[in-house]
Amino acid sequence: MKISAAFPPVPATPEHCARRDAWLLDRLGLRHAGEAVSGAPLVCRPAELPERLAGLATRRITEVAIQPMGDIARGLTAFARAAGLQRAA
Repeated sequence: MKISAAFPPVPATPEHCARRDAWLLDRLGLRHAGEAVSGAPLVCRPAELPERLAGLATRRITEVAIQPMGDIARGLTAFARAAGLQRAA
């Protein structure tokens, strides 16, 4: 069975989104979403990335958005290597 079939769809109404955002911000101890984004820039050298990611983890930030420029596959591969990520076998 597909996982998506196990859960009914949740309509993305403004009320639902507001409740979800409030719940997430409460769990992260933030006042607004911009705090997480602006408080964690990842502009750094590749050797510095693991320490920066570890710092985000201590703040209970579990997702990172990256925006590779130019060759997307090269950018994602470079990020994964710098972050110490391995391909699943």
